[in-house]
Amino acid sequence: MDRRESPRCLEKGILIKLPKNGDLSQCYNWRGINLLSVSGKIFCRVILYQIKSSVDKAPREEQAGFREGRSCVDQVFILRTIIEQSIEWNSSTYIISLILKRLLTACIKKLYGKYSNFQAYGIPQKIINNLSDKYANNQCCVRHGGQQSDWFAVKSGVQQGCIIPPLIFLNAIDWVMKRATNQQLRGITWKAFNQLEEEDLAGDIALFSYYPTHKKTCRRKQVAWKQQQESLQVQSHENQYKIQ
Repeated sequence: MDRRESPRCLEKGILIKLPKNGDLSQCYNWRGINLLSVSGKIFCRVILYQIKSSVDKAPREEQAGFREGRSCVDQVFILRTIIEQSIEWNSSTYIISLILKRLLTACIKKLYGKYSNFQAYGIPQKIINNLSDKYANNQCCVRHGGQQSDWFAVKSGVQQGCIIPPLIFLNAIDWVMKRATNQQLRGITWKAFNQLEEEDLAGDIALFSYYPTHKKTCRRKQVAWKQQQESLQVQSHENQYKIQ
């Protein structure tokens, strides 16, 4: 680790196929998995223990994905409560739902770039370099019938079974959302003196605003998000809802 390079053996994975139910002559009835080395998993576990406490405290409170003590159930409960209270108090609310695609791949590509806040979290540069080097040189081979193919480079995606990508994801999405909201109070009233801009569960995001009073502000948040989304090179599906 002091050399700031990950051992080459930790960057390799073996792809094998496992059968699912159904007609095995169809490709979609087979599942491919990536077998990683035990030493590589230990290496990532050591890094995770070193950085988890710093990274887990850094993301915004709205983010619940991949965080200890938070779950999808909590986010659904909050969203349901907002809708029920809006109906009960006859207060219209505007919600834009964003579902991100291929986000982990984009986050890995940007790990070593300007989107990384790891240094701001107090994580040593040598650990950042180790992670960047690990994912920059991924290689895989295919094992079938007791034989293995030649090793080939993997230019997209993350290592299946690796425990580091969720933290990289939280880092990148936190970077994007802070710039999209830009610390402006354009959400819905949350407690006495707070505003709730959105709630996040990994790559699923719900932007909030009152309607029609703040309809334009929610649209501005959507435009700001699109600008940051394009800079990170990710795609999203959008749905709009008005609760009356």
